[in-house]
Amino acid sequence: MEKMDLEKLYSPSMWNKRCAPTDVTTNFVKLGQDATLRARKNTRCEIDVPYGPSERTKYDIYGIDLPDESPIFVLIHGGYWQKMSKDEYAFPAETFVSQGIKFICVGYDLCPNVRLREIVSQIKTAMRKILQYASKSGSRGVWVGGHSAGAHLAASLLDSEWLQQQNSTLLKSLVLLSGIYFLEPLISTSYNEALKLESTEAELMSTLSIKLPAPVQNLKVMVVIGDCDSPAFIEQARELTKLLCSSVDDVEYKFLRSGIDHFSIIENLAHHDFPLTQKIIESINNSTV
Repeated sequence: MEKMDLEKLYSPSMWNKRCAPTDVTTNFVKLGQDATLRARKNTRCEIDVPYGPSERTKYDIYGIDLPDESPIFVLIHGGYWQKMSKDEYAFPAETFVSQGIKFICVGYDLCPNVRLREIVSQIKTAMRKILQYASKSGSRGVWVGGHSAGAHLAASLLDSEWLQQQNSTLLKSLVLLSGIYFLEPLISTSYNEALKLESTEAELMSTLSIKLPAPVQNLKVMVVIGDCDSPAFIEQARELTKLLCSSVDDVEYKFLRSGIDHFSIIENLAHHDFPLTQKIIESINNSTV
């Protein structure tokens, strides 16, 4: 495939039908910053909880005044592993807290300052600490969401060795939103200038390469994509779903219509009446430890 074709296929902003590609990304950042500022003003929160030694290896907890046993929803931000931060991603914080769900947004170091494998390791460390926090507080469970590159990082938790080391009864679900899971096509795009992926590393870091030795039980994985996302992202979501069905007992593929694109899928989680917001909250409320 021509490099120009790959560049467009792996540029989600090119496929939205709302506005120009540059406008949709600019608006997304502004909406995320505003949502985060509102959440920090309107909810009781603890900002910049460290889980690692660097400035970005921190997470924010919203709803710290909720009961200790409250469920927790964790969100890992996107940005192609090289942009964005937790300070621009608290879209659903107020909505979830209003429903009795603590919300945690996780930051991490970015490429090219670190390699992708280091980011994956950081996310596993962050989740280990969050699960320990949940266990100590008596939480009913932890749900982990990821958007775009964050969906890849959330899916990296489907690692048999890592899962065996955690409190598996607390980790309830992965919600993978508009993710990218097979990384080799990125080698021939401009995104690889920061990622510096080579073929072997791209394969090792790809979620589509995972092979779990035994069925994963008591963990639901929801793979979500919008009808106005990139065709490449839509195809990767389908391929991941097929792969997971051979390893995970509870897998759901959700294709959102009505013009949902790569950015509106997470922007709309701020709204109570968005069907995906309702579905996630219902799933959390219906679950027990």
